[in-house]
Parts: sequence; C-alpha cells; structure tokens
Amino acid sequence: MLYSWEYACGQLPFFTSILNVIRSRFTVNFNFFKNLFKKPDRMIALDVELDGNHPSRVIQLSYLIIDGRKVRGKNMYFMVHRINHHARKVHGISVSQLRKLSGGEVFAHRADEIYNDFKDCKLIIGHDVGGDVRYLKAEFARIGVQLPDIPTFCTLKQYTKEANIPLKQNPNVLKPPRLGELTEHFGLTQEFIADKCAKWYGGGDHPHDARYDAAAAYLCMMVGEGKA
Repeated sequence: MLYSWEYACGQLPFFTSILNVIRSRFTVNFNFFKNLFKKPDRMIALDVELDGNHPSRVIQLSYLIIDGRKVRGKNMYFMVHRINHHARKVHGISVSQLRKLSGGEVFAHRADEIYNDFKDCKLIIGHDVGGDVRYLKAEFARIGVQLPDIPTFCTLKQYTKEANIPLKQNPNVLKPPRLGELTEHFGLTQEFIADKCAKWYGGGDHPHDARYDAAAAYLCMMVGEGKA
C-alpha cells in the first residue's frame, strides 16, 4: 500500500513526540549513570604540630583524606634540629624522638605526595585551620612551590555560638572554644576519637597529637552539621 505525501506529513508530530520521549529517557538514564560514577568532591581534615621557633617549622603533619564515604589518614614527621621548650610541653615531641619518628626526612622529601593530595581538595577542615594552612603554605614556599588557595571550614569559628562558653572577664561575650571543649560539647569522648584514629591512621590517641586533633575537628564538623 502506498502512502500519500499528505498522510506521511500528518504522522510527523506523532513520530516527533515519540523521538522526544526516547531522547528524554536516554538523557535521564545517562545523567543517572554519570552521577553514579562521578568522583566525589575531596575534603581534607588537617592539623600540624610545630617546633615553636621563629619562623616555626612543621614537625608533624596529619590529615584525613575524605573522598565521599571513604576516609583515610596520613601522618608524617619532619626532622628539625631544635624544638622550643614551650612547644615541647604542648606536643611532647623532643628532637631525639623526632629523629626516630621522621627517619631523618624533611618536608621536601614528601612535598610531591602532599601537593598531589591537596591539589584537588575542595575544602580543608580544622580547628583554627587558618593557622595550619599558613604553616603548610610556608613549608611549600621554602621549596619554591605555591599551594593553591582552598576554602576552609574552621570548627573554632563555626561553633563559637554553638558551644556557648562565656568569657570569664566578660560573660556577655562568647569565647572561641578549645578543641577539647568542643568535643565535650558534641559528646565526643577521647576514647571514641582515639578509636577512629586507630582505624584511620593506626595510632594517635591523645590531644595535641596532630592525628588526634585532625580527627577530632572532622568529627566535630560531622556532628555539628548533622552528618554523623
């Protein structure tokens, strides 16, 4: 049976609508699979310990790499020849201990690895994280490398109102919480944080170990933002 030109033209809207439905279904499915296999945005929870000299050098660098639901920790020590006694009282690391922990490595030995971990990061998390980032950038600057500017999430600033701790000198003003005060506020025990450090790093069970402090800041953010 032969169809007239008029009949064929009359069927065009029908075929066009079918084609549009097929196209829209394909687009939805394509976008679904595209999002399914999309690489999650990377976040890093960071903390450093310093030698306490002027200018200060990083002697312990710890960070959690958070890629979606996958969390893994890295911890590094870097050799220096003198540690200020005030700094040592805080973190408890002596030069002789550092020599053993670092294996004699300095920052430059691990710089490529660190840079590659941070270069695609979308957010750096930490307690008073601005200072940690400055010290990290200073280490890179010493070897002629510029670390890109990355947005930060500071648990100290973000949760001052949440922690609601008044200054003793002026009760009408809230003081920025210490990390220990913030973990207590959010119900995060030292044992719980230490267990997470054991899982993510293989160690780091006390405050002022950079592993512990980075993990504690990350967990505070998770609880504070309702993600835990």
